[in-house]
Amino acid sequence: MTTTAPGATTCPRNKAEEIAARVKYLPSLPAVVEKLLMVLDDFNTSAADIERIVATDSALAARILKLANSPLYKGVESVGTISHAVTRLGMWKLRDVAVSVATTGTLTELADEAIQRDYWHHALYTATCARVLAVESDLPLPEAPFVSGLLHDVGALVLAAVAPQDFRRYLEIPPAERPSREESVFGTTHPRIGSRLLRQWNLPRPLCDGVRMHHNEQVITSPRDPIVSLVALADMLWKINRDNHEPRFTAEVLFTTAQRANVPLERIAELLKAADGQVDQTRRDLEIAGDVSFLAPRPPARPRRIATATDHPATATWLEQCLGYLGHQVVPLATFVDDPSVAELVVFDPTMLSRMDCDLEAAMLARKSRLCVLETEKEPVEMLVEGKPLPSLGLFPTQDELGKLLRR
Repeated sequence: MTTTAPGATTCPRNKAEEIAARVKYLPSLPAVVEKLLMVLDDFNTSAADIERIVATDSALAARILKLANSPLYKGVESVGTISHAVTRLGMWKLRDVAVSVATTGTLTELADEAIQRDYWHHALYTATCARVLAVESDLPLPEAPFVSGLLHDVGALVLAAVAPQDFRRYLEIPPAERPSREESVFGTTHPRIGSRLLRQWNLPRPLCDGVRMHHNEQVITSPRDPIVSLVALADMLWKINRDNHEPRFTAEVLFTTAQRANVPLERIAELLKAADGQVDQTRRDLEIAGDVSFLAPRPPARPRRIATATDHPATATWLEQCLGYLGHQVVPLATFVDDPSVAELVVFDPTMLSRMDCDLEAAMLARKSRLCVLETEKEPVEMLVEGKPLPSLGLFPTQDELGKLLRR
Protein backbone atom coordinates (compact mmCIF):
# COMPACT_ATOMS: atom_id res chain seq x y z
CA MET A 1 0.00 0.00 0.00
CA THR A 2 1.27 3.48 -0.86
CA THR A 3 0.41 6.15 1.69
CA THR A 4 0.34 9.76 0.45
CA ALA A 5 -1.28 13.02 1.46
CA PRO A 6 -3.85 14.66 -0.83
CA GLY A 7 -2.74 16.97 -3.62
CA ALA A 8 0.38 17.19 -5.76
CA THR A 9 3.65 19.06 -5.59
CA THR A 10 3.60 21.67 -8.35
CA CYS A 11 5.36 24.85 -7.22
CA PRO A 12 9.17 24.56 -7.20
CA ARG A 13 9.47 27.34 -4.62
CA ASN A 14 7.27 25.54 -2.13
CA LYS A 15 8.18 21.98 -3.05
CA ALA A 16 10.46 21.32 -0.08
CA GLU A 17 7.88 22.74 2.36
CA GLU A 18 5.07 20.72 0.78
CA ILE A 19 7.06 17.50 0.93
CA ALA A 20 8.04 18.17 4.54
CA ALA A 21 4.38 18.77 5.44
CA ARG A 22 3.34 15.52 3.74
CA VAL A 23 5.72 13.53 5.92
CA LYS A 24 3.27 14.14 8.78
CA TYR A 25 0.76 11.89 7.00
CA LEU A 26 3.09 8.91 6.94
CA PRO A 27 2.52 5.94 9.29
CA SER A 28 3.90 6.17 12.82
CA LEU A 29 5.90 3.52 14.60
CA PRO A 30 3.89 1.20 16.89
CA ALA A 31 3.06 2.92 20.19
CA VAL A 32 4.84 0.17 22.12
CA VAL A 33 8.12 1.06 20.38
CA GLU A 34 7.75 4.73 21.24
CA LYS A 35 7.13 3.78 24.88
CA LEU A 36 10.08 1.38 24.84
CA LEU A 37 12.41 4.11 23.55
CA MET A 38 11.23 6.41 26.35
CA VAL A 39 11.85 3.93 29.18
CA LEU A 40 15.25 2.94 27.78
CA ASP A 41 16.34 6.53 28.35
CA ASP A 42 15.80 5.93 32.07
CA PHE A 43 18.83 4.31 33.71
CA ASN A 44 16.54 2.83 36.38
CA THR A 45 14.65 0.71 33.84
CA SER A 46 14.89 -3.04 34.50
CA ALA A 47 14.61 -6.06 32.22
CA ALA A 48 11.20 -6.76 33.81
CA ASP A 49 10.04 -3.22 32.90
CA ILE A 50 11.03 -3.81 29.28
CA GLU A 51 9.31 -7.19 29.18
CA ARG A 52 6.04 -5.70 30.50
CA ILE A 53 6.07 -3.10 27.71
CA VAL A 54 7.01 -5.41 24.84
CA ALA A 55 4.51 -8.05 26.02
CA THR A 56 1.67 -5.67 25.07
CA ASP A 57 2.52 -6.26 21.38
CA SER A 58 2.76 -10.02 20.84
CA ALA A 59 3.78 -9.67 17.18
CA LEU A 60 6.68 -7.35 18.05
CA ALA A 61 7.71 -9.59 20.94
CA ALA A 62 7.78 -12.63 18.65
CA ARG A 63 9.94 -10.85 16.09
CA ILE A 64 12.37 -9.61 18.75
CA LEU A 65 12.72 -13.14 20.11
CA LYS A 66 13.23 -14.50 16.61
CA LEU A 67 16.05 -12.02 16.02
CA ALA A 68 17.58 -12.71 19.44
CA ASN A 69 17.70 -16.40 18.49
CA SER A 70 19.21 -15.69 15.07
CA PRO A 71 22.58 -17.31 14.26
CA LEU A 72 23.97 -13.77 14.30
CA TYR A 73 23.26 -13.45 18.07
CA LYS A 74 22.50 -16.92 19.40
CA GLY A 75 24.42 -18.24 22.38
CA VAL A 76 24.48 -21.70 23.91
CA GLU A 77 20.83 -21.57 25.04
CA SER A 78 17.77 -20.36 23.16
CA VAL A 79 16.15 -17.09 24.27
CA GLY A 80 12.57 -17.74 25.40
CA THR A 81 11.56 -14.46 27.05
CA ILE A 82 12.08 -10.75 26.46
CA SER A 83 13.78 -10.52 29.87
CA HIS A 84 16.24 -13.19 28.72
CA ALA A 85 16.72 -11.28 25.47
CA VAL A 86 17.67 -8.20 27.49
CA THR A 87 20.25 -10.29 29.37
CA ARG A 88 21.58 -11.77 26.14
CA LEU A 89 21.69 -8.61 24.07
CA GLY A 90 21.87 -5.79 26.60
CA MET A 91 19.41 -2.90 26.74
CA TRP A 92 20.98 -0.77 24.03
CA LYS A 93 21.30 -3.63 21.57
CA LEU A 94 17.70 -4.65 22.34
CA ARG A 95 16.64 -1.08 21.59
CA ASP A 96 18.31 -1.26 18.18
CA VAL A 97 16.80 -4.69 17.50
CA ALA A 98 13.32 -3.35 18.40
CA VAL A 99 13.80 -0.31 16.16
CA SER A 100 14.94 -2.57 13.31
CA VAL A 101 11.93 -4.88 13.42
CA ALA A 102 9.45 -2.02 13.99
CA THR A 103 10.75 0.24 11.22
CA THR A 104 10.91 -2.54 8.64
CA GLY A 105 7.28 -3.35 9.32
CA THR A 106 6.27 0.29 8.97
CA LEU A 107 8.38 1.02 5.89
CA THR A 108 6.79 -1.79 3.88
CA GLU A 109 3.67 0.40 3.78
CA LEU A 110 5.51 2.99 1.68
CA ALA A 111 5.98 2.95 -2.10
CA ASP A 112 5.30 0.22 -4.66
CA GLU A 113 6.84 -3.22 -4.99
CA ALA A 114 9.61 -2.28 -7.44
CA ILE A 115 10.79 0.66 -5.32
CA GLN A 116 10.60 -1.47 -2.17
CA ARG A 117 12.69 -4.18 -3.84
CA ASP A 118 15.44 -1.73 -4.82
CA TYR A 119 15.40 -0.15 -1.39
CA TRP A 120 15.69 -3.40 0.57
CA HIS A 121 18.38 -4.84 -1.70
CA HIS A 122 20.57 -1.88 -0.82
CA ALA A 123 19.42 -1.35 2.78
CA LEU A 124 19.87 -4.97 3.89
CA TYR A 125 23.36 -5.16 2.43
CA THR A 126 24.46 -1.79 3.82
CA ALA A 127 23.12 -2.66 7.29
CA THR A 128 24.78 -6.09 7.31
CA CYS A 129 28.06 -4.72 5.99
CA ALA A 130 27.98 -1.89 8.56
CA ARG A 131 27.60 -4.44 11.36
CA VAL A 132 30.50 -6.54 9.98
CA LEU A 133 32.68 -3.42 9.77
CA ALA A 134 31.67 -2.38 13.30
CA VAL A 135 32.75 -5.75 14.71
CA GLU A 136 36.06 -5.43 12.83
CA SER A 137 36.61 -1.95 14.25
CA ASP A 138 35.83 -3.11 17.81
CA LEU A 139 32.88 -0.74 18.12
CA PRO A 140 31.15 -1.62 21.42
CA LEU A 141 27.59 -1.62 19.96
CA PRO A 142 27.62 -2.95 16.39
CA GLU A 143 23.82 -2.82 16.19
CA ALA A 144 23.86 1.00 16.12
CA PRO A 145 25.52 1.16 12.67
CA PHE A 146 23.31 -1.77 11.62
CA VAL A 147 20.13 0.25 12.27
CA SER A 148 21.64 3.35 10.69
CA GLY A 149 22.62 1.32 7.62
CA LEU A 150 19.13 -0.14 7.42
CA LEU A 151 17.56 3.33 7.41
CA HIS A 152 20.24 5.46 5.72
CA ASP A 153 18.29 5.80 2.45
CA VAL A 154 14.81 5.83 3.99
CA GLY A 155 14.34 9.26 2.43
CA ALA A 156 14.04 7.59 -0.98
CA LEU A 157 10.96 5.70 0.21
CA VAL A 158 9.57 8.89 1.73
CA LEU A 159 9.97 10.80 -1.53
CA ALA A 160 8.35 7.96 -3.48
CA ALA A 161 5.39 7.99 -1.06
CA VAL A 162 4.75 11.72 -0.70
CA ALA A 163 5.77 12.92 -4.18
CA PRO A 164 5.02 9.98 -6.52
CA GLN A 165 4.80 12.04 -9.72
CA ASP A 166 8.10 13.78 -9.03
CA PHE A 167 9.65 10.45 -8.12
CA ARG A 168 8.60 8.89 -11.41
CA ARG A 169 10.14 11.86 -13.21
CA TYR A 170 13.28 11.45 -11.13
CA LEU A 171 13.60 7.80 -12.18
CA GLU A 172 13.59 8.91 -15.83
CA ILE A 173 16.85 10.82 -15.25
CA PRO A 174 19.98 8.85 -16.25
CA PRO A 175 21.23 7.12 -13.06
CA ALA A 176 24.63 8.83 -13.13
CA GLU A 177 22.93 12.26 -13.05
CA ARG A 178 20.40 11.60 -10.26
CA PRO A 179 22.50 12.58 -7.23
CA SER A 180 23.26 16.03 -8.63
CA ARG A 181 19.65 16.64 -9.75
CA GLU A 182 17.75 15.28 -6.75
CA GLU A 183 17.31 18.66 -5.07
CA SER A 184 16.14 20.35 -8.29
CA VAL A 185 13.39 17.73 -8.66
CA PHE A 186 12.17 17.56 -5.05
CA GLY A 187 13.43 20.78 -3.47
CA THR A 188 15.16 18.60 -0.87
CA THR A 189 17.35 15.49 -0.68
CA HIS A 190 16.69 11.96 0.52
CA PRO A 191 19.11 12.29 3.50
CA ARG A 192 17.32 15.42 4.76
CA ILE A 193 13.78 14.13 4.32
CA GLY A 194 14.71 10.72 5.71
CA SER A 195 16.11 12.34 8.83
CA ARG A 196 12.89 14.33 9.19
CA LEU A 197 10.82 11.14 9.26
CA LEU A 198 13.08 9.54 11.88
CA ARG A 199 12.83 12.65 14.07
CA GLN A 200 9.07 12.46 13.68
CA TRP A 201 9.31 8.89 14.95
CA ASN A 202 11.32 10.15 17.97
CA LEU A 203 14.25 7.90 17.14
CA PRO A 204 17.59 8.66 18.82
CA ARG A 205 19.24 11.83 17.59
CA PRO A 206 22.54 10.14 16.60
CA LEU A 207 20.56 7.87 14.26
CA CYS A 208 18.73 10.84 12.72
CA ASP A 209 22.00 12.74 12.28
CA GLY A 210 23.69 9.71 10.74
CA VAL A 211 20.95 9.38 8.13
CA ARG A 212 21.15 13.09 7.35
CA MET A 213 24.95 13.14 7.07
CA HIS A 214 25.87 9.88 5.33
CA HIS A 215 26.77 11.64 2.07
CA ASN A 216 28.43 14.65 3.74
CA GLU A 217 32.15 14.31 2.98
CA GLN A 218 33.25 16.68 5.76
CA VAL A 219 31.38 14.63 8.37
CA ILE A 220 32.22 11.10 7.22
CA THR A 221 35.95 11.91 6.99
CA SER A 222 36.11 13.61 10.40
CA PRO A 223 36.65 12.00 13.83
CA ARG A 224 33.23 13.33 14.88
CA ASP A 225 31.21 10.10 14.72
CA PRO A 226 32.66 6.68 13.81
CA ILE A 227 29.15 5.27 13.29
CA VAL A 228 28.46 7.74 10.48
CA SER A 229 31.83 6.86 8.94
CA LEU A 230 31.08 3.12 9.22
CA VAL A 231 27.71 3.46 7.51
CA ALA A 232 29.16 5.70 4.81
CA LEU A 233 31.91 3.14 4.17
CA ALA A 234 29.39 0.28 3.99
CA ASP A 235 27.35 2.40 1.56
CA MET A 236 30.46 2.87 -0.59
CA LEU A 237 31.34 -0.83 -0.52
CA TRP A 238 27.91 -1.60 -1.94
CA LYS A 239 29.16 -0.05 -5.19
CA ILE A 240 31.66 -2.84 -5.85
CA ASN A 241 30.43 -5.00 -8.72
CA ARG A 242 27.15 -3.08 -8.98
CA ASP A 243 25.79 -0.53 -11.41
CA ASN A 244 24.32 2.18 -9.21
CA HIS A 245 23.53 5.87 -9.01
CA GLU A 246 25.17 6.60 -5.68
CA PRO A 247 27.22 9.83 -5.46
CA ARG A 248 30.82 9.62 -6.66
CA PHE A 249 33.59 9.79 -4.09
CA THR A 250 37.27 10.47 -4.52
CA ALA A 251 39.95 8.00 -3.48
CA GLU A 252 41.01 10.40 -0.72
CA VAL A 253 37.48 10.48 0.75
CA LEU A 254 37.22 6.69 0.57
CA PHE A 255 40.53 6.05 2.31
CA THR A 256 39.97 8.71 4.97
CA THR A 257 36.49 7.38 5.72
CA ALA A 258 37.91 3.87 6.19
CA GLN A 259 40.56 5.30 8.53
CA ARG A 260 37.95 7.19 10.59
CA ALA A 261 35.86 4.01 10.79
CA ASN A 262 38.96 2.12 12.01
CA VAL A 263 38.63 -0.42 9.19
CA PRO A 264 41.95 -1.55 7.65
CA LEU A 265 41.97 -1.57 3.86
CA GLU A 266 43.90 -4.84 3.77
CA ARG A 267 40.86 -6.57 5.31
CA ILE A 268 38.26 -5.30 2.83
CA ALA A 269 37.97 -8.47 0.71
CA GLU A 270 37.44 -10.70 3.76
CA LEU A 271 34.95 -8.28 5.28
CA LEU A 272 32.97 -8.13 2.03
CA LYS A 273 32.81 -11.92 1.92
CA ALA A 274 31.64 -11.97 5.54
CA ALA A 275 28.85 -9.49 4.72
CA ASP A 276 27.89 -11.52 1.65
CA GLY A 277 27.47 -14.57 3.85
CA GLN A 278 25.22 -12.82 6.39
CA VAL A 279 22.90 -10.62 4.36
CA ASP A 280 20.30 -13.27 3.55
CA GLN A 281 20.14 -14.21 7.24
CA THR A 282 19.43 -10.54 7.96
CA ARG A 283 16.59 -10.61 5.43
CA ARG A 284 15.08 -13.69 7.08
CA ASP A 285 15.50 -12.25 10.57
CA LEU A 286 13.68 -9.05 9.63
CA GLU A 287 11.07 -10.96 7.61
CA ILE A 288 11.48 -8.83 4.49
CA ALA A 289 9.20 -10.31 1.84
CA GLY A 290 9.57 -10.18 -1.92
CA ASP A 291 12.42 -10.83 -4.32
CA VAL A 292 15.27 -9.28 -2.35
CA SER A 293 17.60 -12.26 -2.06
CA PHE A 294 21.27 -11.31 -2.22
CA LEU A 295 23.66 -12.84 -4.73
CA ALA A 296 27.39 -12.52 -4.10
CA PRO A 297 29.55 -11.69 -7.14
CA ARG A 298 30.03 -14.72 -9.37
CA PRO A 299 33.69 -15.62 -9.86
CA PRO A 300 34.97 -15.06 -13.38
CA ALA A 301 35.16 -18.01 -15.76
CA ARG A 302 38.90 -17.43 -15.75
CA PRO A 303 40.76 -15.27 -13.22
CA ARG A 304 42.69 -12.52 -14.99
CA ARG A 305 46.14 -11.18 -14.16
CA ILE A 306 45.84 -7.45 -13.55
CA ALA A 307 48.72 -5.07 -12.80
CA THR A 308 48.12 -1.92 -10.75
CA ALA A 309 50.49 0.86 -11.74
CA THR A 310 50.55 2.99 -8.60
CA ASP A 311 53.07 3.92 -5.93
CA HIS A 312 50.36 4.97 -3.45
CA PRO A 313 50.12 2.26 -0.76
CA ALA A 314 46.41 2.79 0.00
CA THR A 315 45.47 2.74 -3.70
CA ALA A 316 47.53 -0.41 -4.29
CA THR A 317 45.93 -2.15 -1.29
CA TRP A 318 42.43 -1.05 -2.28
CA LEU A 319 42.78 -2.36 -5.84
CA GLU A 320 44.33 -5.61 -4.63
CA GLN A 321 41.39 -6.14 -2.26
CA CYS A 322 38.67 -5.23 -4.78
CA LEU A 323 40.13 -7.23 -7.64
CA GLY A 324 40.83 -10.19 -5.34
CA TYR A 325 37.25 -10.05 -4.06
CA LEU A 326 36.04 -10.24 -7.67
CA GLY A 327 38.23 -13.31 -8.24
CA HIS A 328 41.21 -11.86 -10.11
CA GLN A 329 44.96 -12.00 -9.49
CA VAL A 330 46.92 -8.81 -8.91
CA VAL A 331 50.39 -8.67 -10.48
CA PRO A 332 52.95 -6.75 -8.37
CA LEU A 333 54.16 -3.56 -10.02
CA ALA A 334 57.81 -4.68 -10.00
CA THR A 335 56.89 -7.95 -11.72
CA PHE A 336 54.97 -6.06 -14.39
CA VAL A 337 57.87 -3.68 -15.05
CA ASP A 338 60.26 -6.63 -15.47
CA ASP A 339 57.88 -8.51 -17.79
CA PRO A 340 54.91 -6.51 -19.16
CA SER A 341 53.46 -9.60 -20.85
CA VAL A 342 52.41 -11.12 -17.48
CA ALA A 343 49.56 -8.59 -17.17
CA GLU A 344 46.36 -9.01 -19.16
CA LEU A 345 45.21 -5.57 -18.00
CA VAL A 346 47.06 -2.61 -16.51
CA VAL A 347 45.25 -0.15 -14.22
CA PHE A 348 47.13 3.16 -14.09
CA ASP A 349 46.80 5.58 -11.21
CA PRO A 350 46.86 9.07 -12.80
CA THR A 351 48.19 10.67 -9.60
CA MET A 352 51.63 9.19 -10.31
CA LEU A 353 51.86 10.58 -13.83
CA SER A 354 54.51 13.14 -12.84
CA ARG A 355 56.51 10.50 -10.95
CA MET A 356 56.58 7.76 -13.58
CA ASP A 357 60.07 6.48 -14.38
CA CYS A 358 61.29 5.32 -17.79
CA ASP A 359 61.01 1.60 -17.02
CA LEU A 360 57.36 1.88 -16.00
CA GLU A 361 56.55 4.08 -18.99
CA ALA A 362 58.14 1.53 -21.33
CA ALA A 363 56.22 -1.32 -19.70
CA MET A 364 52.93 0.56 -20.02
CA LEU A 365 53.52 1.40 -23.66
CA ALA A 366 54.26 -2.26 -24.29
CA ARG A 367 50.72 -3.04 -23.02
CA LYS A 368 48.99 0.08 -24.35
CA SER A 369 46.12 -1.94 -25.82
CA ARG A 370 45.36 -3.26 -22.32
CA LEU A 371 45.84 -0.02 -20.42
CA CYS A 372 43.13 1.83 -18.48
CA VAL A 373 43.02 4.76 -16.06
CA LEU A 374 41.73 4.48 -12.49
CA GLU A 375 39.06 7.02 -11.56
CA THR A 376 40.49 8.51 -8.37
CA GLU A 377 38.60 11.82 -8.66
CA LYS A 378 34.93 12.70 -9.12
CA GLU A 379 35.61 13.67 -12.72
CA PRO A 380 37.69 11.07 -14.62
CA VAL A 381 41.11 12.23 -15.81
CA GLU A 382 41.49 11.90 -19.58
CA MET A 383 44.79 10.42 -20.69
CA LEU A 384 45.93 10.09 -24.28
CA VAL A 385 48.27 7.46 -25.68
CA GLU A 386 49.30 8.11 -29.26
CA GLY A 387 46.44 10.59 -29.53
CA LYS A 388 43.74 8.18 -28.32
CA PRO A 389 41.99 8.48 -24.94
CA LEU A 390 42.44 5.57 -22.57
CA PRO A 391 39.35 3.91 -21.11
CA SER A 392 38.77 4.20 -17.38
CA LEU A 393 38.04 1.83 -14.50
CA GLY A 394 35.87 3.00 -11.61
CA LEU A 395 37.20 3.26 -8.08
CA PHE A 396 34.54 0.65 -7.23
CA PRO A 397 35.09 -1.83 -10.08
CA THR A 398 32.53 -4.24 -11.47
CA GLN A 399 32.97 -7.55 -13.26
CA ASP A 400 31.24 -6.08 -16.32
CA GLU A 401 33.68 -3.16 -16.47
CA LEU A 402 36.66 -5.48 -16.29
CA GLY A 403 35.18 -7.76 -18.93
CA LYS A 404 34.74 -4.90 -21.39
CA LEU A 405 38.30 -3.67 -20.81
CA LEU A 406 39.71 -7.15 -21.31
CA ARG A 407 37.74 -7.68 -24.54
CA ARG A 408 39.12 -4.57 -26.22
